[in-house]
Formats: sequence, structure tokens, C-alpha cells
Amino acid sequence: PAGISARPITEFQIGRADKQFGPFEFVGGLEMTSPTRDFGALSAFRFLKGGSDFIGVADTGFWFFGTVVRDANKRPSGIQNFRIQQMVDEAGRAIDEKWEVDAEGLAVKDGIATVGFERDHRVAQFKIDPDNMKAPFKQLNFLVPARELRQNRGFETVTHANPYGQHEGGLVVVSEKSLDKSGNIYAAIIEG
Repeated sequence: PAGISARPITEFQIGRADKQFGPFEFVGGLEMTSPTRDFGALSAFRFLKGGSDFIGVADTGFWFFGTVVRDANKRPSGIQNFRIQQMVDEAGRAIDEKWEVDAEGLAVKDGIATVGFERDHRVAQFKIDPDNMKAPFKQLNFLVPARELRQNRGFETVTHANPYGQHEGGLVVVSEKSLDKSGNIYAAIIEG
């Protein structure tokens, strides 16, 4: 468990009341602070339960879990049950070297968390257990030649495509400014 304070953010732009941006509506956000030393560097999170329970990764090698609390208008108002766990190796030992656990992208499906890592470029899958996350059970072939991924510009986005679209829910990874000679960002559909 980690003590956390969350302050609602009610404006998308300071001093502006705009809430609608094309088809999107800004419903609110949270500014989170904590005295816990390992809190911070949150890279990505996904809801495990629609709009409330979540899982996330930090680029310092931590998992985080919690629940978004909402007000009467269903806008985010706080965080409950926030906890963090350090990523571990196959022997269950905490991994302290940031370059080994620089987690950036996260996708969740069917109780599996798929994480993209930078520096030690890889895409790994973990069984989700909020009380005891273990080492990955599978490393995925991400198709992009590893030598083409820049040091701190690995897979920033990991997501599942639209299940009804042309890629039928396939797993998609997108790098962060790892470019080919024509200036295209490296990305791949690695499952589906």
C-alpha cells in the first residue's frame, strides 16, 4: 500500500471552460502526490474494471494498482486502495536496474498485461495478479529489428486494435521516435 493524495483537475486548459473537443469531452483528471519514495514516473495505465479498478506501469520498474473514485456526476474525484509492487525476475527478486525495467506501453486483455520496454527493448506478457505480480511468462517477437530501436525510444504504445476492424483485436506496438531512413516511426502488428 502507498499513501496517495489526489486533487481533481476540472479544466483541460487553465482558465478555460471548454469541455468539448470534437467528439471528445473532458470529464476531469487527477493530480496525484505521495510521500512514498517509489511513487512517480507513471507511464501507462488501463482499467481492469470499467472506470474504476486499474493497473499501470512506471518506467522505474514498478506495477501500480488502485481504484478511481468518482463524484455524483461520475467525474474522477480521488484514488483509493493505491499500491505498488516492484517488477521481479524469474527467481522473484526485485529488479533494481532501471535499464532492465523501463516500462512504457501497456495493454490488458483476458487477465494478461502486455508491456513494452525501452532500453532493453522487448514486449513481455504477465499474468495479472494485483497481490503478487510475477516475472513475465512470455516474450513476444515484436518484428521490428532491435537495432532500429533507439536507446530511449522503444515501444511507447502497446494496444489492441479494434476487435471489429481489419486487424481483429491484434496486438499493436508503436515506438517513440525510432525512425527509418524515410522518417517513418517503427510500429508493428504482432498478434492477430
